[in-house]
Amino acid sequence: NLNQNPRTLLPKFYGLYCIQCGGVNIRLVVMNNVLPRSLKMHYKYDLKGSTYKRRASRKERAKPSPTFKDLDFQEMHEGLYFDADTYNALMKTLQRDCRVLESFKIMDYSLLLGIHVLDRKKMRGRGGIGDSKRQGGQKVLYSTARESIQGDGKVAEFLPDTDDDT
Repeated sequence: NLNQNPRTLLPKFYGLYCIQCGGVNIRLVVMNNVLPRSLKMHYKYDLKGSTYKRRASRKERAKPSPTFKDLDFQEMHEGLYFDADTYNALMKTLQRDCRVLESFKIMDYSLLLGIHVLDRKKMRGRGGIGDSKRQGGQKVLYSTARESIQGDGKVAEFLPDTDDDT
């Protein structure tokens, strides 16, 4: 998949280890982190495309950096905004990644979504995320993970680098 889709969002596995400690086997997986370290993630979501028991618990919500779930994401009524090129590139990447998972008959997976809010004042003022006045933006509404990743038509050939401060 890396050769065919270098912009994959699937994890890259660097090592699989089994360590024995006090007679107990501890299995350890080392993989990359797709969320950029240079940006604070104001929100994190673990999305599975299901609504059954898919709300963050009170205990999770009380954490300094909670990971929310599908039903929490649905409550973000303004959706997310991307410029057309980024949206199309993201959809193409997600489609390719899903085809890879499907080819290996992997059906229990989730999408970790990290959100860095560029303008915190707008977010606080309107109670949501996104900029509805952004020219050429495309609103991404959430219904299920499967519907969200099934783009159609023209797509960009690249996913813009996330290493910059934007």
